[in-house]
Amino acid sequence: MGEKMIESRLPRSFFGKLVKGSFIFFNIIMGFWLFAGLNNASEKMAGMASEAEQIGASIGTGLGAALIVGVWMAGVIILTPVLFLTRGKKVLEKVED
Repeated sequence: MGEKMIESRLPRSFFGKLVKGSFIFFNIIMGFWLFAGLNNASEKMAGMASEAEQIGASIGTGLGAALIVGVWMAGVIILTPVLFLTRGKKVLEKVED
């Protein structure tokens, strides 16, 4: 009767799978690093004697967390375009009704 065009994607290449895996691994590692750093700082802060120590530790923890998030976002900004450029190619297929 008529023909329809269906759009699909080819699977990722080996390099594309490697890039996607490294992107996922990078995000998992950065999340773990942020969580572990904040957890460690909060545990040490509970044992501090003076208020000045606690204030200094909270400032340092905030700066450290901001640094980790900055590195994380820089990595995501760099890896995301590469991730999208290594996707499988779009193909159009003719399908008859």
